Amino acid sequence: MNFFQLLEDLLARNRSKRIVVLGHHPLYSFAVHGGRFSMKQHIFPLTDANKKLYVPLPIAGSLYPIYRRYIGSKEDMSHPLYKRLRRRLIDIFKKYDNLIYAAGHDHNLQYIYKHNQHFIVSGAGSKVKHVQKHSDAIFTHAHKGFFKLSFYEKETWLEVFEPHKKKEEGLLVFRKKMF
Repeated sequence: MNFFQLLEDLLARNRSKRIVVLGHHPLYSFAVHGGRFSMKQHIFPLTDANKKLYVPLPIAGSLYPIYRRYIGSKEDMSHPLYKRLRRRLIDIFKKYDNLIYAAGHDHNLQYIYKHNQHFIVSGAGSKVKHVQKHSDAIFTHAHKGFFKLSFYEKETWLEVFEPHKKKEEGLLVFRKKMF
């Protein structure tokens, strides 16, 4: 059996449970690896390499974001290998309405609800990068922080916390009942 067959078999055997699948690469993202760049990144692209390199390159600066959005490196959602992985996983996950897929990779916090599925991007533990708002993104936050899933007998809650000097547990910035 290959990985996808094993995954589908495991999900099918646990259809009556709430399932969390963890991966590094998100299946949906409204940040850099999903081809979303800020206007600053188009005009001052060198600031990604060095925060002090404010050299305006308005047309040439857009070439890199366009490349990342439509062709991409292997770590970008637009790359053919990444697209194939995403498509296979999305096709499998669509069969299960009891599933949450959580990943990192993009350095921000995102909760995306698409096709009756829950997707979490939680890659903002050490640094933060740009993220765009989108109609499928219930929550986007360019801030250090983390997600917390709380499973109860009849419901599941999602909470997002960011570090706070005066609160040991962090500052609650978002809360949503998922199931």
